[in-house]
Amino acid sequence: MNSTMRSGSINMEKPCFIEIFCTSGSKPRPVYCSSRDQGMVMTVFTLPSFNIVIKLIKDHFDPPKEMTRQEVRQKYKLVSLHDRVGRMADTHEFENFRIPRNRIHPELLQELQNTTNSLLQWTDSELILKHLYTERKMIPLNIYLETCSTEEGKIIVEDYGRAILQLAQANIFPGDMMTKNFGVTRQKRVIFYDYDEIEFLTDMNFRAKPKAEPMLRSMLPNLGIALPKMMFSQKISNAG
Repeated sequence: MNSTMRSGSINMEKPCFIEIFCTSGSKPRPVYCSSRDQGMVMTVFTLPSFNIVIKLIKDHFDPPKEMTRQEVRQKYKLVSLHDRVGRMADTHEFENFRIPRNRIHPELLQELQNTTNSLLQWTDSELILKHLYTERKMIPLNIYLETCSTEEGKIIVEDYGRAILQLAQANIFPGDMMTKNFGVTRQKRVIFYDYDEIEFLTDMNFRAKPKAEPMLRSMLPNLGIALPKMMFSQKISNAG
């Protein structure tokens, strides 16, 4: 049985429509939830027959995220127009992505309804995703490091450092440098793919982390003071 997933790309000057044919003998293949850790901003899932992940911006973000959906889209637009220096995943933006309803895993359907309900539209036979991004499927760096050998881990960690350095040379600061925001390709290359906190390096303020007095240090976790676009050097050295 053949079924089709259709979408219109909004990255082109003219509309470009694609058709993805999924075949699995006489039974339709379900769409599965992603093995990638679900983040605070995106709901992510995979297609079993294709080397891509599908990312939808959530309706509401978990604390401490305070940005809007439009701000997230602007971050992805920034990446699409900037030199990615081989260290940021290519993203493709789509609207009205149609999936046959009988091919959606029940767990994924529940997750989409819980986190991205405003982006869902239903017909008798299809689920329409109003807006999404696609990226090449990679192994999240944190998962790779949990399963690789010590020697493989040393090589990948060195490439992780090179990735951050090369992003900085391209005037890109990842914002959140946790390993779960980077992936490992089939060629064992570390790639950054989480763009919601990305900034131009020249827009950042880097300062030495001040030493707090003992009493103040005990109070800091409860103050909740936000310092936008500020990063302390000690935090950078300990990132990842």
